[in-house]
Amino acid sequence: MKKSILLFCFLISIKSFSVHKNVLKNFNYGNVSGVYITAWNNDGTINDFDILVQLTAKLAEKVSYKDSIFLDFRDETATSKPRYSEIRKNNIAYDKKYGITFCNYSFKNINIWETLKLLEFAMKNDFKEQKRKVVRYDDFYEKTIVEYFGMTDKLISKIKNSEDSRNLKKLRKEKISFLDENGVQAYFQNETYYFTNQKMTFQTNSLEYLLTLNNGIMIFDTKSSFVYLNPEISVMNKIELDFYEELSDYPFYHYSFNIYNKRKLKEGVFIYKVMDSERNSFVFSEEKNEIIDFYFKPKNP
Repeated sequence: MKKSILLFCFLISIKSFSVHKNVLKNFNYGNVSGVYITAWNNDGTINDFDILVQLTAKLAEKVSYKDSIFLDFRDETATSKPRYSEIRKNNIAYDKKYGITFCNYSFKNINIWETLKLLEFAMKNDFKEQKRKVVRYDDFYEKTIVEYFGMTDKLISKIKNSEDSRNLKKLRKEKISFLDENGVQAYFQNETYYFTNQKMTFQTNSLEYLLTLNNGIMIFDTKSSFVYLNPEISVMNKIELDFYEELSDYPFYHYSFNIYNKRKLKEGVFIYKVMDSERNSFVFSEEKNEIIDFYFKPKNP
C-alpha cells in the first residue's frame, strides 16, 4: 500500500507545485467589501480576514459611516511587492470609487484590532495623504520599488499605539461566525476562536489553518498540533505531531508555501505535504479520531 501511496503523492505533488495559483477570497458585509490573496489554500489568516471584514461593517454601523469601504490584503506568499500599508479616502480601486481603501501588502499576520483602530480613525476624520517609496530586494538581489500614497507612517504608528475606543471595546465582545461545515460551527469572540459540534467546544487563541476532511474538520491551533471535530465526537483528542519523530516539526510547510493534499482510503484519510510526502504523511481515521499509520512508522509513537 505504501509504495502506491508514495507514487500517487509524487505525481500529484509535481502537478500541484507546477500549476500552483494564488487563492483569492472575496468577502462582502454591509458597505464593506474585501479581497484576500494568499498562496495557501487552507490559510488560517483567511478566517481572520473574514472576521475583520465583518467587524469593519459593524464598526461602520456604530459610527454611522455610510460610504463604501474596500480592504485589499495580500500576504507575503502572494506578492513580490515590499511590505507596506496604504490607507486612503475617496480613492479608486478596481475601477470603483470608495470612501475608504485599505491596501495591506506582504504581511505575515493580520492584527485585527490595530487595523480596526486605523479604519475607525479614517471613518471619523480627514487626514493628510503623503507620497512614499519602499524598496525590496529578493533572494537574487533584484530590486522592486513601489511608490504609494496615503496616511503617513507617523500617524499610522500613533493610531496603532492608542487605547481602544469605546466602540472597539464593545466589538471585542461580539460573536463573529466564520465557519459552518461538516457539522462544525466556529465563531470569534474576545480574541478567542471557538469550534463546536454542539456536543463539545474547542477554544484556542491561535489558528494556523483548517483541513476539511470527508466528515469533519482538522483544527490546527499550531503548525504541528490539531483537534479533529465532526458531529459525533464528544471527547476532545488533541494530537501533537511533534511527538512522532518521523514527522517534521511543521508538517504542511514547504518553503513559503502551506500546501496540503489528501486522499480517501479504505482505512482512513491519507494526508501528505506537497513536495515532501515521505517525511510528512500519515493516515488519519475519522471514525477513531486518531493517526493509524505513517509512510515511515515512528519508533516511539
